[in-house]
Amino acid sequence: MQPKVSIIVSNWNGATITYNGSPILKRCLDSLRRTAYKNHNMLLTDDASTDNSVEFVRKNYPRIRVLANKTNVGYARNNNRAINYALRHYAPEYILLLNNDIIITDTGWLSKMVKAAESDPKVAVEGCKLLYPDGRIQHGGIIFKNSLPITRGRLDPGKKYGRIESADAVIGAVFLMRVSAMEKIGLLDNNFYRGPDDVDFSIRARKHGYRVLYNGKVSLIHLEGSTFYQSSQEVRDRSFYKRLVGRTYFAFKDIPFPYNIKVLLTLLLGSVFTMEAGDRSRGLPNLRLRDRIIWRLRMYSKATSEAHKLYKEYKRSPS
Repeated sequence: MQPKVSIIVSNWNGATITYNGSPILKRCLDSLRRTAYKNHNMLLTDDASTDNSVEFVRKNYPRIRVLANKTNVGYARNNNRAINYALRHYAPEYILLLNNDIIITDTGWLSKMVKAAESDPKVAVEGCKLLYPDGRIQHGGIIFKNSLPITRGRLDPGKKYGRIESADAVIGAVFLMRVSAMEKIGLLDNNFYRGPDDVDFSIRARKHGYRVLYNGKVSLIHLEGSTFYQSSQEVRDRSFYKRLVGRTYFAFKDIPFPYNIKVLLTLLLGSVFTMEAGDRSRGLPNLRLRDRIIWRLRMYSKATSEAHKLYKEYKRSPS
């Protein structure tokens, strides 16, 4: 019998954020209907959307259980709430976290991922290859060597990185987690609002003796950044700050001294400069100053202080 999988779609304003004129949430949920794997249930966990996402899903996708937060709590807390609900009500063997901007292009995607996880009971978490809509690679596994996580294969042709292999970490946009392993590892760290909770979980999994698996046999489309780039300036500013808190907290928690000093300096420079161009390519030829430098420096200082407080609290009672 197929292991039971609970698919959890994390959403914020996906009913009004669009790609090529169609809501990203509709694209995601419509594509999920093509999943061939039968023994699964679906939940949508909504992080206090300000649009009609909750009503849209309840009306058009009645088989999906909707959990709606009253306040915006961020990616980790939003998913953890749904994970706990799924564990209580469905008793799954696997939890599959899915961003609301993923488009399923392979009907056998979940079957392939579960089969790979089932081949080794030491696999705690598994990710897959993620592509941009034009077919270039967005994510082919994450490399982590006492530094900020590096995404492998970015902008390479999609036919590359097609193997199933161990990885340092995988991205949380498609994140298959073994429930029996989670009982030892724990859930996502609630102190992360917008990453890198996925890398942190992968690190903890490996520390507990488990494997992190990258499945290059599964390729899905990820409309990366759709939610962020179509939001108001206020939302983007809050997201910038919260992401900075998370990455700084990650430096304190997961990167040993003195390597974390280099990471903190990198985050400071990254607050002021960017090397990303409009086509998503990154490199020195695209180096430029960001806007509102004084504000960003203040946010860096504030974020570092908040992250250090979170880290001290974590050290007092690690989960």
